[in-house]
Amino acid sequence: MPPIRRIIVIGQGTASVAANGIAHLIDRALAGSRIVVGSCKASEMSGFLSEQSLEDMLLIAVSQSGTTTDTNRTVDVAGSRGAWVHAIVNRRNSPLVSKSDSHSYTSDGRDVEMAVASTKAFYSQVAAGKLIALLLASELKTMTDQEILHEMEDLERLPADIEWVLEQRSLIRECAEQYGPSSRNWAVVGNGPNKIAADEIRIKLSELCYKSIPCDFTEDKKHIDLSTEPLTIVVANDLPENIVQDTVKEVSIFKAHNGKPIVLCTRGEKRFAEYAEWLVELPVAGGGLGFVLATVAGHLWGFYAAKAIDAGCEKLRRVRGEMAAMLEDPETEGLQRLQPILHEIMEDFAAGRMNAALPASIVAALAMHMIRIEGNPGGQPQRQFLQQGVSILNAAVEEATRPIDSIRHQAKTVTVGISRPQEILPAVFVNALEELEVAPVEISEQDRRIISAVSPIISGINAGLLYRVVRIVGGTPVGLKGETPWIKLVTATGNSVGKASRYDSPKPAGGTKRTALRLERAVWSAGRGGAENLVVIPLFEEKKGECKAIVLFHLDFEPQATLQQKLSILKALGSRYHDFEERLQELSRPHELADFLESVSPRDLVLAPVDSLILSGAR
Repeated sequence: MPPIRRIIVIGQGTASVAANGIAHLIDRALAGSRIVVGSCKASEMSGFLSEQSLEDMLLIAVSQSGTTTDTNRTVDVAGSRGAWVHAIVNRRNSPLVSKSDSHSYTSDGRDVEMAVASTKAFYSQVAAGKLIALLLASELKTMTDQEILHEMEDLERLPADIEWVLEQRSLIRECAEQYGPSSRNWAVVGNGPNKIAADEIRIKLSELCYKSIPCDFTEDKKHIDLSTEPLTIVVANDLPENIVQDTVKEVSIFKAHNGKPIVLCTRGEKRFAEYAEWLVELPVAGGGLGFVLATVAGHLWGFYAAKAIDAGCEKLRRVRGEMAAMLEDPETEGLQRLQPILHEIMEDFAAGRMNAALPASIVAALAMHMIRIEGNPGGQPQRQFLQQGVSILNAAVEEATRPIDSIRHQAKTVTVGISRPQEILPAVFVNALEELEVAPVEISEQDRRIISAVSPIISGINAGLLYRVVRIVGGTPVGLKGETPWIKLVTATGNSVGKASRYDSPKPAGGTKRTALRLERAVWSAGRGGAENLVVIPLFEEKKGECKAIVLFHLDFEPQATLQQKLSILKALGSRYHDFEERLQELSRPHELADFLESVSPRDLVLAPVDSLILSGAR
């Protein structure tokens, strides 16, 4: 396997924000190495992957459920191109686990978190990412043992730091209750690692409070939408000194434009006090984990803001109940007795206490209905009049209710996402598989991709053999995990029909057949004497993902191929391309790869040993 030259961390939703945090921690731990570290949305990565081999990539996939379609599809595509996939996942035995080469579990005993706004998932994913970062630093010697020890101590202190933030809940609650319900427009900003916290706070505020909330870099806010005069949560707790000064200036601009900046800052930092509506102070966390504490404060603020908005809806629910009772009981007293509480509701509207929840259309409709109530003479109101009031109040309650334990408009039973097209095998292989009664879907996507890349130089398939993996022979289990699998020939086609095989009865797999089963990928071979043209391909059960059989094809190769075809095939084969380049570079008078390939036949390009080709071409 080629050395890892790049590490990409992916996820969707909250997991994609955790992926950003993990990439930050890994990049920090591997500072000074030549490894490129990055993160992106899973759907973006799968949509824009190049066709080149990814054998030099470590792909870290982050997911709570392990069933997110976007993430799993990206893992399929990247894995098929040679990337090593490591999963950070909560749910054991989930599809993501089976698709990955290695994994880290984040569960504390409960596999499934049903709520969308799962805060435990984010914190545990970041903690797992920190451990991976320190493991890589230890292996690559980018940090000393003493430095790693200090950062482990920082990670171990994190729960206590989080508890300290939670103990500030009364102050955070007061801030949320004062500013959340009365602010129509909200925003979250941060820079550097704090942008990670800002992104995660934005997600939870949107989910808990049902608001569309922009999230910007702190410096960008003044260029975008200060005209909305928003309530802005500014994440500024983990910043270098020169950036703190810049951020203070940005907060002063927010304030000057009639905004309401709520600043999350380092404990003891007072420079924001002149301009901030409210300061939430946070402890200092080492190891690059400061953004986690800001996220805790933001999560807590969103929780209390949602509760405050929901509490403001109580009067609306009470009036709706009274009107509904009047519909059920014609003898109920008239609407006039509801006028005092309706006046209180309108006073709340006028004071802006429901700005965060109710649109102007509902406020206006309720005001018009109240005018009609006051204009209605005493006595029993008409049924249609009551029905109209209940309808308006239903809409108002629906808009202002914040059920924190479940998220509106989101179904967690099915996670939908992208659907990237799978690799389609060329006709010559599809026809050969049909003769063996094998479906192309039983071949892994990685092998389908390589077969498709090599197919332009395959002129035909003259024989095929299907071997089934045998689990029990004579009542005795065979081929247990860690042992050589047993196989039996079940079908032959083409030139292989009627020929005797050592696998006519079950036997342990040998040679390239064993290699294909062990590696669970296609093996291209020239046979024992080096004169055959073979490919051995493992087959998998679609649901379980277990290798159940192998097919062996005898191939016919085209006599010639273009240089571009040869280069494309080598790149699809991954390590073989690197082998050619590296062997050529070892020569005292190295050849250019393109010049060297001109004289290599299509058959030898795929099957001949690299060293023998290089030596024969170098003479």
